[in-house]
Amino acid sequence: MKTLIIAIIMLLSSGAVAADDQKWKLDRAETSPLGDIIVEHYHNYEAEDMMATRQIWLVSKGNPKTRYLLYKHGRSAEVVFSPDQAW
Repeated sequence: MKTLIIAIIMLLSSGAVAADDQKWKLDRAETSPLGDIIVEHYHNYEAEDMMATRQIWLVSKGNPKTRYLLYKHGRSAEVVFSPDQAW
Protein backbone atom coordinates (compact mmCIF):
# COMPACT_ATOMS: atom_id res chain seq x y z
CA MET A 1 0.00 0.00 0.00
CA LYS A 2 2.80 2.44 0.87
CA THR A 3 4.49 1.62 -2.44
CA LEU A 4 1.28 2.44 -4.33
CA ILE A 5 0.91 5.78 -2.54
CA ILE A 6 4.53 6.70 -3.22
CA ALA A 7 4.18 5.73 -6.90
CA ILE A 8 1.05 7.85 -7.28
CA ILE A 9 2.69 10.83 -5.59
CA MET A 10 5.70 10.52 -7.89
CA LEU A 11 3.45 10.31 -10.94
CA LEU A 12 1.38 13.28 -9.90
CA SER A 13 4.34 15.48 -9.03
CA SER A 14 5.89 15.51 -12.50
CA GLY A 15 4.34 18.90 -13.34
CA ALA A 16 3.94 18.31 -17.09
CA VAL A 17 1.55 20.48 -19.09
CA ALA A 18 -1.40 18.48 -20.40
CA ALA A 19 -2.77 18.74 -23.89
CA ASP A 20 -2.12 22.49 -24.15
CA ASP A 21 -2.41 22.39 -27.96
CA GLN A 22 -5.85 23.47 -29.25
CA LYS A 23 -5.95 20.33 -31.42
CA TRP A 24 -6.28 18.09 -28.36
CA LYS A 25 -9.90 17.58 -27.30
CA LEU A 26 -10.95 16.15 -23.95
CA ASP A 27 -13.02 13.05 -24.75
CA ARG A 28 -13.88 12.12 -21.18
CA ALA A 29 -12.72 12.37 -17.58
CA GLU A 30 -13.04 9.80 -14.81
CA THR A 31 -12.39 9.98 -11.09
CA SER A 32 -10.60 7.31 -9.08
CA PRO A 33 -12.64 5.36 -6.48
CA LEU A 34 -11.15 7.44 -3.62
CA GLY A 35 -11.75 10.66 -5.57
CA ASP A 36 -8.15 11.89 -5.41
CA ILE A 37 -7.10 11.29 -9.03
CA ILE A 38 -8.79 12.41 -12.24
CA VAL A 39 -8.07 10.46 -15.43
CA GLU A 40 -8.37 12.65 -18.55
CA HIS A 41 -8.62 11.08 -22.01
CA TYR A 42 -7.62 13.36 -24.92
CA HIS A 43 -7.83 12.79 -28.65
CA ASN A 44 -6.20 14.76 -31.47
CA TYR A 45 -8.43 14.36 -34.51
CA GLU A 46 -6.08 16.45 -36.67
CA ALA A 47 -2.82 14.59 -35.93
CA GLU A 48 -0.61 13.84 -38.90
CA ASP A 49 1.18 11.08 -36.97
CA MET A 50 -1.50 8.43 -36.45
CA MET A 51 0.64 6.82 -33.73
CA ALA A 52 0.22 9.85 -31.46
CA THR A 53 -3.47 10.68 -31.58
CA ARG A 54 -4.48 9.81 -28.01
CA GLN A 55 -3.27 10.87 -24.58
CA ILE A 56 -4.21 9.80 -21.07
CA TRP A 57 -3.31 12.11 -18.19
CA LEU A 58 -3.42 11.49 -14.44
CA VAL A 59 -4.42 14.71 -12.67
CA SER A 60 -4.30 15.47 -8.96
CA LYS A 61 -7.76 16.49 -7.77
CA GLY A 62 -6.16 18.54 -4.97
CA ASN A 63 -3.96 20.47 -7.42
CA PRO A 64 -5.13 20.19 -11.06
CA LYS A 65 -1.90 21.77 -12.30
CA THR A 66 -0.11 18.65 -11.07
CA ARG A 67 -0.49 16.13 -13.87
CA TYR A 68 1.37 13.23 -15.48
CA LEU A 69 1.22 12.01 -19.08
CA LEU A 70 0.53 8.31 -18.65
CA TYR A 71 0.00 7.30 -22.27
CA LYS A 72 0.42 8.68 -25.79
CA HIS A 73 -0.28 6.56 -28.85
CA GLY A 74 -2.70 5.95 -31.71
CA ARG A 75 -4.45 3.04 -30.03
CA SER A 76 -7.08 3.24 -27.34
CA ALA A 77 -6.25 2.44 -23.73
CA GLU A 78 -8.08 2.38 -20.43
CA VAL A 79 -7.12 3.08 -16.83
CA VAL A 80 -8.46 0.61 -14.28
CA PHE A 81 -8.38 1.23 -10.53
CA SER A 82 -9.08 -1.41 -7.92
CA PRO A 83 -12.18 -0.49 -5.85
CA ASP A 84 -10.03 0.67 -2.91
CA GLN A 85 -7.03 1.77 -5.03
CA ALA A 86 -4.85 -0.85 -3.32
CA TRP A 87 -2.97 -3.45 -5.33
